[in-house]
Amino acid sequence: MKDIDGAISDFNELIRLMPNNPYAYFARGKVYQSNDEFEKAVADYNKAIELDPKYAQAFFQRSSLHETMNNFKSAIADLQKFLKLGGKQQSNSRDDVQLKILELKGKLPKRKRAK
Repeated sequence: MKDIDGAISDFNELIRLMPNNPYAYFARGKVYQSNDEFEKAVADYNKAIELDPKYAQAFFQRSSLHETMNNFKSAIADLQKFLKLGGKQQSNSRDDVQLKILELKGKLPKRKRAK
């Protein structure tokens, strides 16, 4: 069984000691995400990106969360930023990420054409 509370407590202490460390916020965000605390996870990914706007992995992880929350436009934007930053994901090639963007675009509501 995961010790979610312990992990969050540890990351809270790390953030208290190193409030400008984007990796601490990112790691705590992943714990929140794994515990379905999506709003807290988004806030931590946002803070990580605020502290390090070139933190590609944070954009990738936040895109995953946005997809889970059915925020497809935000997921697409984050994946595009991830690619722009030259991000690499161990399990996904750049082509895989581009295919994911196309998949997410297919989930967006279709616009009605003006007549």
